[in-house]
Amino acid sequence: MDEFGIILFLVLLFIVLPIIGWAVLLGRIGEVSKRLLSMEALLEKLLEKKTDTSTEEEAVAVPAMQRSVEPPAVPSQTDRMKEKTETREYISVVPPPPPREIMTSAAPVPPPPAPFEVVPPPVKSSMPAASAVPPAPKPVKKINYEEFIGGNLFGKIGIFVLVVGIGLFVKYAIDNEWINEVSRTILGFATGSGLLVIAARLQKKYRAFSSLLAGGAFATFYVTVAVAYHYYQLFSQPVAFVILVVLTVFMAVLSVLYDRRELAVIALLGGYIAPFLTSSGDGNYMVLFSYIAILNLGMFVLSLFKKWVELPMISFFSTCLIMFVFLMNTSVIDPNMALRLLLFASLFYVIFLLPLLSILRNDRGWVWTNRMLLATVVLNNFAYMGFGLFFIDKLLLPMKIDGLLSLGIAIVNMAAILWLRKRRLEYRFLLHTLLGVVLTFVSLAVPVQLEGTFITLFWASEMVLLGWLYAQSKARMYAYFSFILILLTLVSFVMDIASYAIGLTEGQTIFANKLFVTNAFVCLSYLALAVLISRYREAFDKTYILRYTPGNAVLILLSVVLGNMVVVWEMSRFIVAESHILLFQTSYILFLSIVLSRRFRLGAGWSWAYFSGMLVSAALYAYTILPYEAESGRTAWMILATVVAELVWSGRLYYRNTPAQSSAGNGFTIYLSLLATATWTLAVRHLLHTVGWNDSLSAGFSIAFSMAGLALMTLGMRRHLKTLRILSLGVFAVVLGKLLIVDVWTMPMAGKIAVFILLGVILLLLSFLYQKLKNVLFSDERDETEKEENG
Repeated sequence: MDEFGIILFLVLLFIVLPIIGWAVLLGRIGEVSKRLLSMEALLEKLLEKKTDTSTEEEAVAVPAMQRSVEPPAVPSQTDRMKEKTETREYISVVPPPPPREIMTSAAPVPPPPAPFEVVPPPVKSSMPAASAVPPAPKPVKKINYEEFIGGNLFGKIGIFVLVVGIGLFVKYAIDNEWINEVSRTILGFATGSGLLVIAARLQKKYRAFSSLLAGGAFATFYVTVAVAYHYYQLFSQPVAFVILVVLTVFMAVLSVLYDRRELAVIALLGGYIAPFLTSSGDGNYMVLFSYIAILNLGMFVLSLFKKWVELPMISFFSTCLIMFVFLMNTSVIDPNMALRLLLFASLFYVIFLLPLLSILRNDRGWVWTNRMLLATVVLNNFAYMGFGLFFIDKLLLPMKIDGLLSLGIAIVNMAAILWLRKRRLEYRFLLHTLLGVVLTFVSLAVPVQLEGTFITLFWASEMVLLGWLYAQSKARMYAYFSFILILLTLVSFVMDIASYAIGLTEGQTIFANKLFVTNAFVCLSYLALAVLISRYREAFDKTYILRYTPGNAVLILLSVVLGNMVVVWEMSRFIVAESHILLFQTSYILFLSIVLSRRFRLGAGWSWAYFSGMLVSAALYAYTILPYEAESGRTAWMILATVVAELVWSGRLYYRNTPAQSSAGNGFTIYLSLLATATWTLAVRHLLHTVGWNDSLSAGFSIAFSMAGLALMTLGMRRHLKTLRILSLGVFAVVLGKLLIVDVWTMPMAGKIAVFILLGVILLLLSFLYQKLKNVLFSDERDETEKEENG
């Protein structure tokens, strides 16, 4: 085993030291290469400058040679006039040269200069202006995975492996008692110092590699101090903690001197780990959180000074994690301790609001770092809300103040909004986000503080208020939160109804109790928001979430459905007779048909709603008289009156907007006729049952069908509606079939006589009318037939 240890030591000596020496050599080679490259760049600049100077001299000499060699062309008179007209404003007069002395030598006489120097007009280029040329797209930066793996990833893995290897070697040496405890600690500090020295030598050329070595050095320091304190007891707890704090400060200083943000991150993480490395299990939480508060403030100042925005984010999550772990490991929290922890949580909350200053100092726009900082600020509010509610619960106060905490958070964010509006108005996203935080915590204050229907009342009121604020300010944040409150109010509405059982109404009055008033207020709130959307339609159409279509219709439908549900539930709670509930529902349908006829026009896409209302009314009437006709009495006749009024009103509305002779009109005519016939038949049945003629129900059906057929035929002949006449014939065919198949064999003699006589008279009357009015009834068809034959 000793031989193996000696071999391991020699391997480390002859492998690790050459690697370190090779790294230093690479640093030297890099410096020499940098100097050579700078000299080459300087030489290239000198050559380029010399080339540009010679090119300019040649460009100046060429026009002079051309003027002295090329004789000027003699233009014609026409060309001269044209040139003079076109270039009048571009001609510049050149003063004549001074008189020269007459030379007696035979030197050649230079030609006289031209009296005018013609400057050509500017040529209009067909190329677009530089400002019109779209900017070239930025080249996409390709990731060199080989460089990343070899230069970055391998470096991080290597430093980790190196630290682990050193730790294993030290452990092996300890197990074999090669070195004592003091020597082991000194060896740890020496190893970290060696890594730190090498990192300092390489930081100019190999910044990333240097940062890895520095991080490994401080990791070695931290592990050495922790082992020396926990296992060797070489340091007391205060001394070990002070050493770790000094190391953290020293590394933070290095990060500033070398402008390396990764060193600051390592220092920050080491600062948060330090208390746990020196913890004995019974430490003072006041010292712990005071230290964390000082660390958070220092790191924030550093991030603000260097614009290292990741530091506040790391601080926030680390602080929340430490607070959460501390609370999980603390079994008993008395009121005094809870108060102190609440004060620390408040201090941390204020500290983590300060990243707003970093956002304002960042001039790079809304990059991802700003958004991450803003996310930290938002999460800080929710974290403080959670910790604060926990600590307030432990205070054992005589009154509930949970809602005040939520309101306090909203007030702080509102103060930040007011301050930011005076500082930087262009940060609209920041202002709107903080406004959303304010609205959120104002909305949370009520369910946190209050219970029951008060939550529903507040959310319904806030929903309408936010809709009105959006209509006035056009800030979409109000519209979005109003939409959220629509859903929350609906959920709270359902929960309120579910919390009250049917029949438990002691001490309550129908339609004058807390539940009914709250639910009615919710229905009116939905209707009020629908009216707001209709009044400010143009503004709400820009939100894409509360647009007039379908927002207005959905809110009205919600208000209508919930209104019916509220009254029916209230009547059911107080055990009101079923027939009275059905009377309310048919009356409610009639009321809606009249009130909403302007908003939802019948025949313009909303026919199905009115058709459904008519059908439901008739069905409710049938449901009233079939199982409850013995108990319904006058209520059934009142329901019948509302059903008839609904059919008349809807039919009048439809025929006012749609011609009866159209295809759509024919469909509605068939629908209305069948529904009216069924209602009439049910009314006759109820009448016979009321007067006690239960044995004459079959005859009553036949008579009712015959009279309905006569009414349809009369209207069809009077209005020239072939559809009604065909329906009438169909009704009579049903009566005749029933008469031959059923009535002849089962009906009493008196019924047979009445049905046969009445049906015979009606059929004869119809035949007579057909014969008398055939020219009027079929004139249109004959005209069309003649046109087809002539055409």
